Amino acid sequence: MASERELWKDERAAYGSLIKMYEGTNQYGKTIECLEKYMAASVKLGDRTEECTTYTNLGTTHRAMGDFSKAVECLHKALAIALDTNNLACQATVYEGLASVATLRGRFLKAVAHLEKFFAIVLLLNDRAGQASAYGNLGNAYRSLGQNQKAIVYIKKGLVIVLQLEDRSSQAKAYCGLGNVFMKMGNYDKAIAYLKKNLEIVLGMKNMAGQGIAYGNLGNTYLLMGQHQKALAYYKESLAIAVSMKNRAGQGKSHSNLGNAYRVAGQTDKAIEHLKRGLAIALTVDDRGTACTIHRNLGYIYVSQGQHENALEHAKKCLTIAIRTQNPVAQFGDYTLLGKICRSLGQPAESVEHLKKALTIAVKGGDLLDQAETYRELGVSHLTMREYEEAIVFQQKFLAMAVNARNRRLQVEAYGCLATSHVALCQHGKAAAYLKKFLAIAVELKDTINESKAYVNLGSIYEILGQPQKVIEYLKKYLAMPMRTKVRADDEAKLLLSRAYKSLERDAAAAAAAAAAAAAEDQVGDKRTT
Repeated sequence: MASERELWKDERAAYGSLIKMYEGTNQYGKTIECLEKYMAASVKLGDRTEECTTYTNLGTTHRAMGDFSKAVECLHKALAIALDTNNLACQATVYEGLASVATLRGRFLKAVAHLEKFFAIVLLLNDRAGQASAYGNLGNAYRSLGQNQKAIVYIKKGLVIVLQLEDRSSQAKAYCGLGNVFMKMGNYDKAIAYLKKNLEIVLGMKNMAGQGIAYGNLGNTYLLMGQHQKALAYYKESLAIAVSMKNRAGQGKSHSNLGNAYRVAGQTDKAIEHLKRGLAIALTVDDRGTACTIHRNLGYIYVSQGQHENALEHAKKCLTIAIRTQNPVAQFGDYTLLGKICRSLGQPAESVEHLKKALTIAVKGGDLLDQAETYRELGVSHLTMREYEEAIVFQQKFLAMAVNARNRRLQVEAYGCLATSHVALCQHGKAAAYLKKFLAIAVELKDTINESKAYVNLGSIYEILGQPQKVIEYLKKYLAMPMRTKVRADDEAKLLLSRAYKSLERDAAAAAAAAAAAAAEDQVGDKRTT
């Protein structure tokens, strides 16, 4: 029997070496195959601790593949063993893993519940590194819930610990977390400052995987800022690292990011090229999350080109993957896309139906920004149906979410939407009030594109309200801007300005005529009295 046990140990050790090799190259299918064989050997040896660890690793691998239902199944098996054997360290690892899956599925309140259990255990074990990890993960969960100030507090608590521990790797994660919070708040300057600190550390540590993530996050931030060339440069750096590491899953994600950046920049041919390359890789390595994202982005491209059949095909493929893997975050994105496709097809009622499904998911997950996006889209769909009062209800909810999330850029958008709806209802005074709020934030953010739009739109509204002096005031500000929107807007502004001056000239002429008539009447009256 002893020799048989030695054989099982040798067999397990061999599979352990293969697992490390396949994990290093992100070969998820082969990793799972070896983990299952490693598990079988551990069962034969009666090694409950290794059983628990292996189920945890299986959960982590399934999570990386985007197969969240299988990940949860494996993690619960690990938890059952950990509880049965009173293995607190393993329990802590499992709760952290369950929180990670819950976050990826958009179930942020559930993530917080798991993290609180994780934190209680690491506190009991006096595990300072574990406490820092808990603070960081709680911060990330609260960020997703739109509780950004709370997120910052938790991540900074974790940062204090890892600075004391001189744990450079965890410091990098903390700076990354802070960068992502400020990115979500629309405070891009602070986001970039923290993300560059993250990059500086991982460069110093020669952490190639960390560098790839850092470049990707910087790319995301610059893309949100509208600085497409900088975003593309960072995404290309991320791709180069994935290629050098022979990380196929990373390459798929990088092509996905590049495709999305080219899509946003309006370079659709290059976008489709990268997205298709990314999709081929994602399908090869069974990365369902990335495959789902790519199908969705291809859907957005095709709907913008009026290729609705192609758009629907990709949206349905994406939704199928999202439902199969029980991924509510992906389902949210797919129902939102289907809502936009139906609206483009002139089917606003069907659009509202899909968007309400997206809203249900966003509310359940607690993500304020996802809710904000859905309220915005529902407002647009009702506007399309000329249901202006209903549109305003959703736009006000959009604004409330943007304010709660302290996202000034979304607030600008919300005020613009409300102004549009009030113009449609001929409530021009209310529209002007919303546009002034839109303008104030645009100026605060140094957003010259929206600032210039506000000046022209305010000029147009004040013309309708019969206030030529106000028209002149706003259009002069627009024409004084060094970087204006477009030639068409210039032409519109000059035409409005011309009409305002003519209106003032007519008013002056009318006033002169009235004064002359009154003087003449006085002269007649004087003659009669004499």
